[in-house]
Amino acid sequence: MVCLPNQAATASNSLLRALLVSRKTWWAVGTFFVGIALFIVWLKLFKTNPNSEVVKMSRGILGNPLFADEISWAQYTATIVYIWGRNLYLLLVPYPLVYHTGYNYIPLMTWFSPQVWLSLVACVGIALWAARDLPQRGLVGFGLAWYMITISIYGQVVRLAPDLAADRFLFTPSVGSSWVLIAALAQLTRTDMTKSWRAIWGNMPFAALLFALFVAYFLRTYVRNEVWKDNYTLFSSDMPLLEQSARPHAYLANELVMRRQRLGEQKTEQRRQLHDQAVRHYERAIIIAPSSA
Repeated sequence: MVCLPNQAATASNSLLRALLVSRKTWWAVGTFFVGIALFIVWLKLFKTNPNSEVVKMSRGILGNPLFADEISWAQYTATIVYIWGRNLYLLLVPYPLVYHTGYNYIPLMTWFSPQVWLSLVACVGIALWAARDLPQRGLVGFGLAWYMITISIYGQVVRLAPDLAADRFLFTPSVGSSWVLIAALAQLTRTDMTKSWRAIWGNMPFAALLFALFVAYFLRTYVRNEVWKDNYTLFSSDMPLLEQSARPHAYLANELVMRRQRLGEQKTEQRRQLHDQAVRHYERAIIIAPSSA
C-alpha cells in the first residue's frame, strides 16, 4: 500500500496533535512548576525561626509542631503538603472536626506516607485545573483559585501559624469549594448555569442533588455550632478526639477550675468533683508534654 504525500502529512499532523497539548495546558503546567519553585525558595529562605520572638509569643510546638527545632526539612514539607490535603478532605467530608490540631494530634509526616502523596496529587490537580480554567473565566477555575489563595493564609506557607490546622480556618476557603461543587453538579446534570434561575431550578436532578447537599452540610454546621456555644462545651465535647494532645487537657482543666470558682462554698461536693477532674487533666497534659509544663 502506497501512502500519498497528503495522507502522510495529515497523519503526521494528527499524531502531533495527539502527542502535544494545547498552549493553555503548557501555560498551566509552566505556571504550576514556577509556583512550586517559588514555594520551595520561600520555605528555604524564610522558614520561621523556632527561637524567634514571634514563636515565644505564640503557642510554640504545642500549637504547631512545625516550630520544633529537631524537625527535618523532609518532615517540614511533607507535613505542610499533608495539611493542605487534609483541609481539602474536611471541606468535602467535614468529619472529624476539632478546635485544636496541634502537638500530638497530627503527627509530623514523611514523604514515605501515602497520605502525603495523595495530598500532593490533589493539590497539583487543583492548581493545574485552576490555571487552565481561569483564562476562560470558568466558575470552576475561579472557585479553585479562591480556595488555594485563601487556604494559603493558614496553610503554613506564608508563615507558620500559631496552630497547625483547625476547622475555623476553612470558613473563607469553603466559599470557593462551594462554587466548585455547584459547577460540578451543573456539569453532572447538564445544567446551563447561564440561563434564568427558574430554568436552572427546573432541572430536577440538579435541584434535588443541590438540596440534598445543602441539607447535609446545614445539619453538620448546626451540630458543630452547638459545640461552640461556650468554652466548656467545646473543650469537653472534643476531648474524646484530643486525648493525646496536651493543650486541650490544659484548656479543659482551666475551664473546670473557673467553673469551680463560680460555685458557692456550700456546693462542696460539686467543687470537689470539679477539682479532681481538673487535676486529672492537668496531670495528663504534663505526661504528654512534660517539657512544656
